Amino acid sequence: MRKFTLAISPCPNDTFMFYGLIKNKINHDFNVEVTFLDIEELNQAALESTYDVSKISFSLLAKISKAYHLLKSGSALGEGCGPLLISKEMSSISRDEDYHCLIPGKNTTANFLLSTLYPNIKNKEEILFSDIEVKLTQGYADLGLVIHETRFTYDDNGFKKITDLGEEWESQTNLPIPLGGIVANRFLDKALTQDISDAIQESIKYAYANETECLEYCKEYAQDMQSEVMRSHIELYVNRYSVDLGHKGRKTIIFMLEKMKENEMIEHIPTDMFFNS
Repeated sequence: MRKFTLAISPCPNDTFMFYGLIKNKINHDFNVEVTFLDIEELNQAALESTYDVSKISFSLLAKISKAYHLLKSGSALGEGCGPLLISKEMSSISRDEDYHCLIPGKNTTANFLLSTLYPNIKNKEEILFSDIEVKLTQGYADLGLVIHETRFTYDDNGFKKITDLGEEWESQTNLPIPLGGIVANRFLDKALTQDISDAIQESIKYAYANETECLEYCKEYAQDMQSEVMRSHIELYVNRYSVDLGHKGRKTIIFMLEKMKENEMIEHIPTDMFFNS
């Protein structure tokens, strides 16, 4: 039986997509060793080529392109699913001023969007995304850049939305929001990589066809999340781009990297970043 190591987040969109593969609900001949990590931990692991297959932020793609290429399945792009800037006290900010802002990681797509749309915010501090609201409540910082389920709960928790960076990105580019994707290490056999990519696609299709069963698995890794929040999370981040990036998905990622190069966040745009491109 063929083996590979897999690293994804415990967030509902990832557990939903990979349930069929991890729990052998689809036909495959893999022995999959799974590790669950926070997105910034996943990005750091990818920089060190730790896992065979891994979830990453798209903003990291150029930095790891020599070691990994992007698979067509398992990505998170979409409309209305971008990171939010929130505050406990403020209801608006000036684009000309700097603020103490807590971010979920310097290599996250959320930080790329913040840097692109609000370049004057320089006083950034990396913190685990699940701790951002706690720190804001303590008055530790002015702003928090939040991702994942927080976009559904910030209002109930007493925070004010300053802006939706995803909405700003979409209005300026007419492209979906590029969040994260699944990469495979280049040292893997090409046939194995192709089979893994196909298996991820089949796993997503299985999840859609067996939603109730799959959601029970997702709950194991999202115990503190209400069921309706978990469903909303999945509906927002798992879509047609997850099944297959397609032409528009690839175009969006290339455009994002072009913006990063323009803003001197990366030195080059890899020409062979897509598997089987």
